[in-house]
Amino acid sequence: MWIAFAAAFALAATSPEETPTTKEQLAEHVREIVKESRAPAEKALKQLRELATKENFKSLGFDSLEELPSAELGRPLPVLIVRLDELREYKPKGDAYKLLHPIPKVVYGVNVKGEPRCGVEVQKRDGKWEASAIGIAGPARQYVQAVKKQTEKDRGTVFFLVKVLALNETYLGYQTDQGVKLIHVRQQAEEKDRVEARPAADVLAELVKRAKEHDGSLR
Repeated sequence: MWIAFAAAFALAATSPEETPTTKEQLAEHVREIVKESRAPAEKALKQLRELATKENFKSLGFDSLEELPSAELGRPLPVLIVRLDELREYKPKGDAYKLLHPIPKVVYGVNVKGEPRCGVEVQKRDGKWEASAIGIAGPARQYVQAVKKQTEKDRGTVFFLVKVLALNETYLGYQTDQGVKLIHVRQQAEEKDRVEARPAADVLAELVKRAKEHDGSLR
């Protein structure tokens, strides 16, 4: 169940971050955005507890109302977007960082005794942080499980979500010594260990054809 407060970003609109992203800039952005978003996320978690009732607690991802007091925030996942116009022009083996635009939005998993239940999303608008989605059950569990699997397989140093809004695709991204790797969140959840993280440059190159064929409308 989504209790949403905002619409999605425009598919090919000007990104909030115009300058190309580098490895160092991305790491700094993640650190700063996580620091800024923590208190708003705690507030969103409080809102979640207040919104939960005996009629909707299951749709929010909880097994019982008694779990709510012990619910806590999990790992923060800052959101990066890939613009449709830039993806259309991307060349194989190009610099993937240039397509990864940080935005002031962070998704937090909500856990009970270390197990994922749902999630909250906070976003900064006009200089103010606010909840943009509360009670993200299915997607948040997928995000948390994706992070857990990848930390067991690879040494990621910075984790985040990469959304290709125009194509309705979401990837877990993380930095390694070899650069950014991406893994398709939904495919990993459906196919379990058969889906592996791959270099971002390879994943983005495979999306170029779809991007060029896209008519620019929401899907």
